[in-house]
Formats: sequence, C-alpha cells, structure tokens
Amino acid sequence: MLEPQALTARPTFQLLSTLFIATSKYASSVEDLDQRNKTYRSIALNFYEPMLQVLTRSLFSYYTTTDENGHLFLNEKAINNEGKIRIPRELIRDYKAIDNTTRGVLAEIQPAYLGENDIKVFTSIKQSTLRIRAFAGILADDIYRTYQLSPYLSVEDYGVFLPQLSDDNSSVVVDTELINTETPATEAQPDASSSSQSPAESNTVTPATEVQSRETQPSSVATPNAENSPQLPTQTEVTQPVN
Repeated sequence: MLEPQALTARPTFQLLSTLFIATSKYASSVEDLDQRNKTYRSIALNFYEPMLQVLTRSLFSYYTTTDENGHLFLNEKAINNEGKIRIPRELIRDYKAIDNTTRGVLAEIQPAYLGENDIKVFTSIKQSTLRIRAFAGILADDIYRTYQLSPYLSVEDYGVFLPQLSDDNSSVVVDTELINTETPATEAQPDASSSSQSPAESNTVTPATEVQSRETQPSSVATPNAENSPQLPTQTEVTQPVN
C-alpha cells in the first residue's frame, strides 16, 4: 500500500493522473486494432490493475474504519471532532480528479475485452474504479452527514475493509437502516488476522454515488453486443433527506 506521506501528497495524484492519461493515449494511437487491444490489455495487466488495487486499499485503509455491523465510516484522519471533513480541499480535488481519470481509462480499455473469455483484470479495474468513486463521493460535509444514515456495507480483503459491491459489480451496497451516527466509530481498522463481520440484509439508497439494494435485483447495464462483454458502472443519483 502507499505510505501516508504519498497518499496525502498532491504530486502523487498529479503524477498518477498523468501516467494514466499518457498510457491510454499511447495505446489509442496504435493503428492496428488487434495490436491496439493487445496493448490496452498489457497496460491494464501490468499497470492499471495493480496500481488501482494499491490506491483503493490505501485510501480505505488510511481514511476509514468499520463498526460492529460492518458499516464503513471516515475516521479521525478524514474528519475532525465535529464530524467535518478535515482533508484539505486541494487534496480532495486531486482524489476526485483521479476518480474522473480512472473512469475514463475504464471506458478506454473496455473494447479491448469484448469477446475475451478472461476478463478478470478488467473486472478488478472496474471494482477499484467504483470503490474510488465511492470514497471520493462522500468527501463533503453535507454529503457525509447524510451518508451516515445509509453507510456502505463492507467486505474484508486481506485485512482491509472495502465497500461491498453488487453481484454484477455495477454498484456499491449501502444499509439504509437509521443508525446512531452522532459519534461514529474512529477506531483503527482490524489487521489481516481479524475476522470480518457479516453485514445484515438491507435496503439501499444512494449518497451521490452508485449503490445497490440487497433486496432487489441489480439493474442491467447497457454494453456492446458480446456474450462476455464487460460492463461499466452506472451512475445513479438519489437525494436523501438530511435530518
């Protein structure tokens, strides 16, 4: 994972954005279609997928914690004693910029996996992109206040708790049960030896990012015609009342 000094440094994300954009432009410049797709898949395997895995795990390990029910909340590194976002605005802009960049990359590489039997790398990139968007989407005081009434459910991944995703990897799962959020937990995340809690069945709504109801079937996502076509995450916006 990224060291805290790198995770909280603006040049880190400016460099990552530059690298993502530059590699995508290089691949798109290849004239032969088959060779272009091979180039995209090679870059995805050797750079996009591992880098986004590291970035996703680093953000949630450093900035979030879980409660006894498996809900994800921002911790004391992200919010102050009054529950307001303490991450510098400039750094939040960088997090949102990397979110926009990675979603653009996802769209660029999607055609390279159409008709491919093995899309594990693409699926991993898609999952990381959705989780980065989920993180960036709650970094505002008003949004986070509402978010605490319907927080993300988590899943443990080698000691790091990440947002749980729908079965089709198109949305983040949240719990809409009203919970006491006046003093959300700010404990450090469990290490790899800790066992994860099984989240309860829930209903869902969305706090400015894609989410999925545990009680309803995922909505379909339009993709080009191919039996094994990878799908891009949908974007749904539902306004929640703030108590």
